[in-house]
Amino acid sequence: MNRKTVLFSLILILLTSPIIGIKSANSWSETRITEPATTYPTSTYENITTHEGDLIIDGTQTYVIENCTYIQTGNIYVRDWAKLLVKNAEIEINQTTPWQYELSVEDYGTLELKDVILMSDREFNFYFVQHSKANFNNTSAKIGEQAYSYPIICFFDFSKATIYQSNFMELDVCVRGYSDVSIKHSTLTIIDVSAHAAGTPTIKFEQSDITWEFILMLDECETANVNNLEPGFHEFSDLKVTLPPP
Repeated sequence: MNRKTVLFSLILILLTSPIIGIKSANSWSETRITEPATTYPTSTYENITTHEGDLIIDGTQTYVIENCTYIQTGNIYVRDWAKLLVKNAEIEINQTTPWQYELSVEDYGTLELKDVILMSDREFNFYFVQHSKANFNNTSAKIGEQAYSYPIICFFDFSKATIYQSNFMELDVCVRGYSDVSIKHSTLTIIDVSAHAAGTPTIKFEQSDITWEFILMLDECETANVNNLEPGFHEFSDLKVTLPPP
């Protein structure tokens, strides 16, 4: 199975899994275990925090991760009006199989990443659904050699996101529904925009590069708004699509 087949099969269906774990407070999880940096010699930070089990942030909680390497073994759920703020940190998704865990931001939840490196030895999924929001500022990803495909970040429904000064060279970015994604001064490998589900997704580019491919898939009578896409290799499944000039 090639990488593109894996990508399209995964992005059509949101993974569902039982919610098992603790309910976080407005600070570090009570189940954290902080270990000396010598345990993880590849870490940039002296503070190494490990968390096992699903991390659930809901209600009006704000959960902050900063100035550390945070190793998460389990899913991450941000729900209701809750916020997950990650600043100056490394987030490692600790998995033994591809796509074992996911990060899901739902309802009106918010994820903000600033000066962050996302890491995992295996592929992982980030989902943004309903009216959720995301802000990636100077964010990048490092994927281990065991991965045979890129991790996936998908925006569905009415979700909104800004990707600013970020390097997503090892990530697939998918835009669906009525989601609105703005990409500024960033480099990405793959952008996949699809209007197969009801909706008109919008994606805006500003001084950004796509190093591999831009995929636009539309059904009849469906539309997508794509602004400021620079000339290059584009792949279309519907020749009726017209891109505005750069």
